[in-house]
Amino acid sequence: MHPSQTAAVLQRFGFRFSRDRGQNFLVDPNVLAKIVGAAELTPENIVLEIGAGIGTLTEALAALAAQVITVEIDRKLAPILAHTLSGINNVTVLRMDAMDLSLSEVSASGRPPDRMVSNLPYGIAAPALLKIFSEFPSVTRVVAMVQREIADRIMAKPRTKTYSAFTVKLRYFAAADFIAPVSKHVFMPPPNVDSAIVRLSRWERPPIDVDQARLFSVVTAGFSQRRKQLVNTLVSSGLAVSKNAAEQSMADAGLERRARAEDLSLTDFAVLTKLLDSGGRSI
Repeated sequence: MHPSQTAAVLQRFGFRFSRDRGQNFLVDPNVLAKIVGAAELTPENIVLEIGAGIGTLTEALAALAAQVITVEIDRKLAPILAHTLSGINNVTVLRMDAMDLSLSEVSASGRPPDRMVSNLPYGIAAPALLKIFSEFPSVTRVVAMVQREIADRIMAKPRTKTYSAFTVKLRYFAAADFIAPVSKHVFMPPPNVDSAIVRLSRWERPPIDVDQARLFSVVTAGFSQRRKQLVNTLVSSGLAVSKNAAEQSMADAGLERRARAEDLSLTDFAVLTKLLDSGGRSI
């Protein structure tokens, strides 16, 4: 849908944008094509979309997939979606908060989704991605347009400012590819920041053998005070019984005593987690 068409639809229904809900509607067909192309959809795919907006991406997905389940929290968009998606029979619109979504709700009509393709609202991009990978095991590929800051965090490497707990947790679930940068000028209205398209492909099995919940607790604690040495953070968070135990676990993991959370890779965190659980002994 081109800018003039989008503006006409919004004007027809008297719609007003909500900045709080991150409502910035894509109006560039070239960017739309990049998102859909990265998803590599087939007629067998069941696609989940978070943030339907006025249905521009929804319509493109429906033309290629078996079914699209799209989630939109703003009830003021309901009449617009009814208009833009009129005559499209393979789309289900769920009017709810995507962060409350459950697998059963998107599987009610048959198979659960195996793809998630979205222009994610900026305010929920990071937690939504973690939710999809942790609670929707059927989803094997995610293509998302997110604000550039989130894309940088997804792609970050250790010892960089953008490397975070979010980076490590997402890496546990999936491999990440940077698809393309996206200018803020391809949205209506333009947001304050640029965006990017990323693709996340779920590992067939996690790349490391460790209890997920325990690993995530160590990662969360480590980055909660990212400028502090990890030894001290492990003690203050109760993950190590003493500083000596924390130092022993760090040493057995092959980590420098002064290391901070941002210095550790996913594998480093996994090894450290196991050592903490074994009392700092080599395993």
